Amino acid sequence: MKTPVILGLDAQMPGIGFGVLDARNGEALLAGWTAIERDGWYETNAHAALSNARVVERGWRIAQVVVERVGGGKGIQSMLRVADAAGIVAGIATVLWPDAPLWRPTPGEWKKGSGLKGNASKDDVRALALDLYPEGEEVRQDGLDALLMAYAAYRANVEAIS
Repeated sequence: MKTPVILGLDAQMPGIGFGVLDARNGEALLAGWTAIERDGWYETNAHAALSNARVVERGWRIAQVVVERVGGGKGIQSMLRVADAAGIVAGIATVLWPDAPLWRPTPGEWKKGSGLKGNASKDDVRALALDLYPEGEEVRQDGLDALLMAYAAYRANVEAIS
C-alpha cells in the first residue's frame, strides 16, 4: 500500500518548492525545489517539472495538494507573475492528481495553520520547517514554505476529525 501524503507546492517563475508530509502522522518526508526550464511555455515546462519531481519518483499516493494563493502586497507587478505561476501549478496538480483535494491558502492562512503568526518572518518559517525536517538545512526557502503549507493542511485535517 502506498503511503498517503500531503504535497505542498510553492510556485515561482524559476521553479517550484515542494514539501511532503505523511498524511497519517504528519511526519515530514521530503522538502526541496525543482527548476522550471526557462525556454518555451511556462505551462508545459511546469508540467514537466512536476511530473519529473522527486515526489513522483517515490511512488507515494498524493492524498491532498496545497498550493499557495498569492495576492497583492509589496511589488504588485512581480506578485502578479507569481500568482499566475501558482494558478498554473494548481491547475496542473489537479490534472496530475485528480483524486487529491486542492487547498489554496494565503501566506497568512498557512502560517497561522502551521502554528506561527500570520505575518511570521522567513526566519520563523525556516526555524519551524527545520524542526520538522532537520535534513532541510540546504533546502531553498520555497521548499521550506511548501513543507509548512503541507503541515498546515495536516493540522487542519487532524483538527477537523478530532
